[in-house]
Amino acid sequence: MKSFLPVLLIICSFYSGFCQNKSELVIDETAKKTFSQTELEGIQSMIRFVDSCVVKETNLTDINAAYHAYLERQKEFMKKGEMMSPLIKDAVKFSFLERLDSNAVKSIWHIDDYIKEIGTRDTSLTDVHGIKTISINLFGSYMDYLKKIGETDERYKNIAETVEIAGDISPATTGWFLLNHNEFDFMLFKDRLFATVFILRLGDPFEEKVDRYLESKSNHQ
Repeated sequence: MKSFLPVLLIICSFYSGFCQNKSELVIDETAKKTFSQTELEGIQSMIRFVDSCVVKETNLTDINAAYHAYLERQKEFMKKGEMMSPLIKDAVKFSFLERLDSNAVKSIWHIDDYIKEIGTRDTSLTDVHGIKTISINLFGSYMDYLKKIGETDERYKNIAETVEIAGDISPATTGWFLLNHNEFDFMLFKDRLFATVFILRLGDPFEEKVDRYLESKSNHQ
């Protein structure tokens, strides 16, 4: 898997360049005032990375259409009661994020590899180190940005409030976004950034993570 990651990142970079002219974003003034230059550079890298994966998945080079097509597909999964498979596997996602400036990553994300207690269908574990999780950093610049744009955009006011209450993007917010993605314009910085955050937030099924962890522990005994 490790040897495959650089290849996948190169493929995504190719797709990113292929659709670059149609995916150029203008960073809004609120973002410029909220994020540092280093944070913005990292955020733009995240956006380009997710752009490339969405374009590759949908085979659409119109970036706005590609995001809507991908989210519409996920909406249909949700309506059927099926679990959405992540666009970007955890191993690829974390490998990519680890290449970015740490302050840029922390402006949006809280990444941890410790879980106090795990209870799955047939497994009970405590004090687990080695399963990476990712969630919104409630004290990061992105939360400040959500609140600021929420002053003039009711959608983002609601998103910021629910993230603060839930401590992360909640299942309710996930469902709402999928049902209402057509109200978003992914040629706007705030909307494309939220779609990027939404997609990167999705991860491998938790039981799959636990199985990998147990297999790794078994192999090292």
